[in-house]
Amino acid sequence: MINTDSVFNSRVKIQQIVDSQVPEFIKEENPLTIDFLKSYYTSQEFPGGPVDLAENLDSYIKLDSLTPDIISGMSAITAGISTTDTEIFVTNTKGFPTEYGLIRLTVKLFHTLA
Repeated sequence: MINTDSVFNSRVKIQQIVDSQVPEFIKEENPLTIDFLKSYYTSQEFPGGPVDLAENLDSYIKLDSLTPDIISGMSAITAGISTTDTEIFVTNTKGFPTEYGLIRLTVKLFHTLA
């Protein structure tokens, strides 16, 4: 991921102004709308997120700025996981987002023929 924090943090984020942008009748009829919209935009407006990628695409396509510290390749789980787990333990978290990020999990199923 490219370090766009200095540029990114100086911009006005939608999550900061959404309250002033929603019409009063919506606030009155659906008071949780503001909380929902703030949460939604928080999930979109983080370094490495969709808004950051769109606004700083020119920085992300400069491959010279990507270093081994940023690109990790792959990691593997170190313990089994279930649908109720809230944590996944892996061998390496280099390149993972620090907050609000998404990671891709690829599941490989193995079975033996009897």
